[in-house]
Amino acid sequence: MTENTPQQNQPRLFDRSHLRDYTLFTIGLGFIISLYYVFSGSFSNGPGRSPSPPGGFSPPADSVVMPNMPGLMYNIWPLWGQLVVPSLEGVAIAVLAITLLGISLLALKKRQYRLPALPILLTLGLVLIVLTNLIHGWTTGIADTIGAASEIYSDISKVVDPISFISNYNSLQEILSLHAQTQPPGAVLAIYLLNLIFQTPAFIAIGLSVISGILSAYFINGLYTRLFEKESARYGVFLYLLLPAVQVYYLANIYAIVATLAAGASYFYFHPNKIVSLIGIIVTVFLGTFISFLFVYIPILFLTYELLNSWSTSRNQPLSTRVFHWMLSLNKIIVAGVCIVLVYAVLYFGLGFSYVQAFLYASSLENPSGFMLLASPLDYVVTRLQDILDIVVFFGPVLSVLAYRGLKSMKLTMPLEENATKTFNLVAASLVALLLLFVTGAPKKGETARICMFVLPLLLIPVLYYLNNTAFSRAEKIKLLLLVFGQAVLLQLFGLYIW
Repeated sequence: MTENTPQQNQPRLFDRSHLRDYTLFTIGLGFIISLYYVFSGSFSNGPGRSPSPPGGFSPPADSVVMPNMPGLMYNIWPLWGQLVVPSLEGVAIAVLAITLLGISLLALKKRQYRLPALPILLTLGLVLIVLTNLIHGWTTGIADTIGAASEIYSDISKVVDPISFISNYNSLQEILSLHAQTQPPGAVLAIYLLNLIFQTPAFIAIGLSVISGILSAYFINGLYTRLFEKESARYGVFLYLLLPAVQVYYLANIYAIVATLAAGASYFYFHPNKIVSLIGIIVTVFLGTFISFLFVYIPILFLTYELLNSWSTSRNQPLSTRVFHWMLSLNKIIVAGVCIVLVYAVLYFGLGFSYVQAFLYASSLENPSGFMLLASPLDYVVTRLQDILDIVVFFGPVLSVLAYRGLKSMKLTMPLEENATKTFNLVAASLVALLLLFVTGAPKKGETARICMFVLPLLLIPVLYYLNNTAFSRAEKIKLLLLVFGQAVLLQLFGLYIW
């Protein structure tokens, strides 16, 4: 976070150019969402009636009244949550959370806005995650998020012991809750193990967010310090913890563990020690794929990154040479992949657990009529759009604009700077891998702000690059932290989110 001397030459977060882009982005986003609701009304019989026929897409869900929350709430895209009128207690906790962050950041003024050590930032970030969820009260905001009857927590009673659960998973899968049915056995086992440690749903939720937060911060900081200076890396970690999706979903959500393992896989992939790198990749990718089928995103990311890197470093070479360079770069991926396949082979021949069978069963639940593009083309197109926009809405217009500008800036400096090329390739590979995942029809509807949190650390890379490359002052970067957290608090105040 470098400070420029001439104040007048420094860019500002809310100067005319940035404000114009934020406004245009917000208007464009609002226009797309409005079009969705206009056309969803045309293709359906309206809320509360029969679903739209094959080839059409579903209307917004019915309105429901929640017993513990005031007012009517609606299950509404793109939030995939229920709108709610905040209670006085909720408003008081929101004010407390913003005040706590504001005072903490104001205290940095004497230090010329230099951020403190990572453990302090991490502690503050975790406290804020708990506080923003407490906006809905202890029961609704924390305990019920993991302890409600329809959650994975209800499935841990079926775990006599972890080994027999894995062994019998293919027969047990159909009697699990819907959330557990569409995941490998690791999802239930993760909650089972957390229950052994924390005993009650509320403390499991807090424990999950603390463990995921600590490990995520370590991995993301390690990844960022290979791309930026240490202070920028710390800033990036703190910004990550304040992101609306992290504030909303890192407490009591199994995908917090998935996001953590994805960050770990990226951290180990770029680790300078080859043995540590390989072992770390094997462990994180195995655990990630054992908890979520969507973790296939990580191998696709690595393959795409190496492809883009090979293409960049062998410009003007024949196609055969470029393909050869790419194949040579896949050593680590191939070795790790073989080891992970061997582990699943041991689980199959030793315990009788078939990962492929579990995946096919989950896929049949998600897409009962077969591949969505063929079964329901319009639904396929609309849900793919929802997948993208869910992430964008929670990321917010300001970060989205800064990320776009950062990518453009990286693209311009690529021919002159090797680090910019690798950084750009990493971000581009993450976007390509995510789009390939969406093309397959997964997930069948949006909710990707929660499910795809693993992409967020990579989406922040162009933001950090832009802030550094255009020499934003530390004070401006502090404003960005407050703005992003303010968005998270607003989302928590007026929405109750489902998972």
